Amino acid sequence: MPVTQTFIIRTPMPASIPPATVLAHLHQHGPVFRANDSITAWDAIPVPYASIANDPFFFPDADSIAAYRVRETIPILGSVRAPLRFPAVFQNGPTGMRVRVDAPGGVRVWTQYIVRKRGSGPLGEKARGGGEETWSDGEDDASDSRGWEMVEILRMQGPRLFMPFASGQAKKAHQDSSRKFMKQLVDAGQGSAQVTEGRDV
Repeated sequence: MPVTQTFIIRTPMPASIPPATVLAHLHQHGPVFRANDSITAWDAIPVPYASIANDPFFFPDADSIAAYRVRETIPILGSVRAPLRFPAVFQNGPTGMRVRVDAPGGVRVWTQYIVRKRGSGPLGEKARGGGEETWSDGEDDASDSRGWEMVEILRMQGPRLFMPFASGQAKKAHQDSSRKFMKQLVDAGQGSAQVTEGRDV
């Protein structure tokens, strides 16, 4: 029987980075791939509309959807790494982005990226998952409205035996990549750097 886990990852946005710049970089998709050190390549593929048509995770606006074939290597034992290939579907939205990954081993991952003002209130029932195991790296403080943040709500579903390994890998990868994504913007001088889509060179 599959089990579900939810992770909430909050990354503060530096005051020098406007929210619109963070949104623009999310919507390019390439910066998200580049921020994940384990991803080695990503290539655009036709959107698998049949497989997402009945997934309520996505909004009905089909024009904002793109799909990629992703190549990744993950550590499995010491310095030994395993290559993975999987499809990922991206959908841009007014406050962020939604991504669904159909990973090997029967694991499916739904991730929401939300750019919002700190102290905006609860993230909603979908983040809490009604009885599912939920981990958060911080609670929303309605009294603290200083600045903005990028929030990732990552929901994973997969076989019980495989989930401890898969969820541990995913949580660390997303924490690291969120910090690197924001650092890219700072280093680029508020997003002026060139970011190319495709294979890292």
